[in-house]
Amino acid sequence: MTKRSPVNVLQRKLRWALVVVLLCGLTLSAQTNVKFPPGSRIQVKPAAGPRLSGKTGTVVGAGYYPKSLRVILDGSKGPITLHVDYVAMIDT
Repeated sequence: MTKRSPVNVLQRKLRWALVVVLLCGLTLSAQTNVKFPPGSRIQVKPAAGPRLSGKTGTVVGAGYYPKSLRVILDGSKGPITLHVDYVAMIDT
């Protein structure tokens, strides 16, 4: 049995961590939108289209692009990405 070098072990762990992050749908973006911090309640504007118009949800984080948000709509299982122009903050 051969010993694994610490560098190879670390590389394997980092590779595995990256796979987990990508599979979970999380972004590696460090950008945050100050106007819509995570946990904010939002409502989708009519400009987003008839299917999404009027739906409410919660911001879970920033999207990959600077003006995108990851949002879980009420009653949905997973997050979707929306442009900030299509959402409005709800006062709670």
